[in-house]
Amino acid sequence: MKHSSLRTPFFLVDRKKMKANCDQLLTKAEQLNVKIRPHVKTHKTMEGAILQYGGKPVGPITVSTLSEAEFYSTESSDILYGFPITPDKFPTIAELNINNDVCVVSDHPEIIRRLSDFLEGTETNVPVYLKIDAGANRAGFHHTNVEEIASAAQLIEQLPGLSFKGLMTHAHHSYAARNREESQRYTYQENKNLSRLLKALQADGIYPPEISTGSTPTTMNQAEAGVSTEIRPGNYVFYDRFQSDIGTCDREQIACFVVARVAGHYPERNQMLIDAGALAFSKDLGAQHVRKEATYGEAYEFPELQIREVSQEHGLVGSDESIDYDRFPIGTLISFIPNHSCLTAACFDKYYIEEDGNIIDIWEPVKGW
Repeated sequence: MKHSSLRTPFFLVDRKKMKANCDQLLTKAEQLNVKIRPHVKTHKTMEGAILQYGGKPVGPITVSTLSEAEFYSTESSDILYGFPITPDKFPTIAELNINNDVCVVSDHPEIIRRLSDFLEGTETNVPVYLKIDAGANRAGFHHTNVEEIASAAQLIEQLPGLSFKGLMTHAHHSYAARNREESQRYTYQENKNLSRLLKALQADGIYPPEISTGSTPTTMNQAEAGVSTEIRPGNYVFYDRFQSDIGTCDREQIACFVVARVAGHYPERNQMLIDAGALAFSKDLGAQHVRKEATYGEAYEFPELQIREVSQEHGLVGSDESIDYDRFPIGTLISFIPNHSCLTAACFDKYYIEEDGNIIDIWEPVKGW
């Protein structure tokens, strides 16, 4: 299969780069002496999860939707549904736990009680992580609310059908870092906040079995072991322009691209039209949001070409330099680096897998919630 024969836009994955990224995390986990529970939401494929485990059977994973949990339940017996649980999800969680350990997350004692009530009369046991806000201000018990966290942990242990799995946090705020050094400060602060919380809980006789942390920036920029017992990054499999800009990865490590065709020339405004817009790239500005020249992606081989505007199917490519239109005739294929690979990948129903310049496979991600 040739690139030129494919209908654009399409999502392209460099398998060698992706494998190297996955192997890098396995090495990192050994260095930090932690287990991995990698997030699969970035790629949502079985092939990708196998690469995350170095080609071995899929072990513990993190998912963001129950569709993902159902899809992976045939291969992984230990799954963390990483979004705070709501009652409409109880039946699916109970069903999945017949043959698997599907952990849930909560920061609301009332929901924890309702889950236990729902499981009454069954032999199902659901492991529960307490969601901790270690600085992201998105979800979770604030890390200083020791009394509330301790009470919730004790509640889980007391209620039938539940078991206390531990504490989990995600440094969502690390995506606001402007460089590697700032990202490392977020990593340090997350670990410091969790360390204080853990000491306070242990003083109350509560010993969380797991301390689970996530985020690609904080994981890949962590220099030494902290309090974590497991890590849950996901974006690292592909990386993206965002991660490159904040210093989490080198540009050459980015393993995914949106390939689009030039569809129009507009010399009067120094722009080109491509057949990929918001439904191919999303509208996530990523790290670019801190800059005045925020754009939606850039050409891999021609970084001076940036996607300046997007509507549903249209992308307008501009440059600070005069575009040489002779280099980009109508129909020319251009590979663009997405700002945020997780959102961009979710726009496509298939990925074309490239190795040594050849399309060798097609992967189909699971869809829906």
